[in-house]
Amino acid sequence: MVIGSVLHVGSVLAEQAARPPCASPEAPVAEAARVMASTGIGTLPVIDRHGRLVGLVAEADILRLAAERRSGIRGLAVEDVMTRDVVTVPAEAPLEAALNVMERARFRHMPVCDGQGRLLGLVGLVDLLRLALGGASPATTTA
Repeated sequence: MVIGSVLHVGSVLAEQAARPPCASPEAPVAEAARVMASTGIGTLPVIDRHGRLVGLVAEADILRLAAERRSGIRGLAVEDVMTRDVVTVPAEAPLEAALNVMERARFRHMPVCDGQGRLLGLVGLVDLLRLALGGASPATTTA
């Protein structure tokens, strides 16, 4: 999305085929891990039944628990391991502002939500950088 001559986060969402896979808070952690493994996505948004973002669960969270707990991830729900205080960005946010937040917080992914907290998508640092640096479509750019 370009407003005036400023690129916005929505530009990346417009290039994505669909909203990313998500998990529910009640889902077993093992199910979230299977989704991550099958899709190659390292971070899953966690949404409630109204589509509102309530957290994020990352591969690192799952690996840490599997290593630390004698029973591994058995018996755990996503809500037991998810990060609850999630920094989000609106689709209308300038690309530069989103990149600054991600750089300062060392995020690789950041959820994009509407004014009611409903998940619109997930933007990756690489996609934002490609668009910001070259204006090339993240969906058609090759590394």
